[in-house]
Amino acid sequence: MSTNDLIAWSGMQTPEPVPPAAQNPDPDPKPETQPDSQPVAAPDADANASVHTVTGAISKDGDSYVLKVSDTTSYKLDDQDKAKQFQGQKVRVTGQVDLNNNQIHVQKIEPLV
Repeated sequence: MSTNDLIAWSGMQTPEPVPPAAQNPDPDPKPETQPDSQPVAAPDADANASVHTVTGAISKDGDSYVLKVSDTTSYKLDDQDKAKQFQGQKVRVTGQVDLNNNQIHVQKIEPLV
C-alpha cells in the first residue's frame, strides 16, 4: 500500500493502526524493472501513468465528458459511455492517471453518496 492510498471507514467500522512491519517496506526491495515484480501493461501504457482514485463531478466540455476536480483542474475521461451515465453527478473515478495527457483511463466510476 502506498502513502497515496485512500481508506474509507463507515460508521460501523473502527480504524485499526497499521502494524509497524507493514509501514516500513523491505529495506532492499526488488527493483521494479524485474519482469516478475511488474504487472503486465498494455503496449501503449505510459510509464508516467499510475492508478488512483479521483473525486469530482462529471461535466460536459465541448463534445466530451470530463471529471472536474476544481475550478481550475479537470481530467479527460477515455470511457465516454461510462462517464455519460453520471453527467452532473459527483463521482469517484478509479483508473490510470496519465499526467502527460491530463487524462484518466477509466476502470470504474462510482457515484458519491
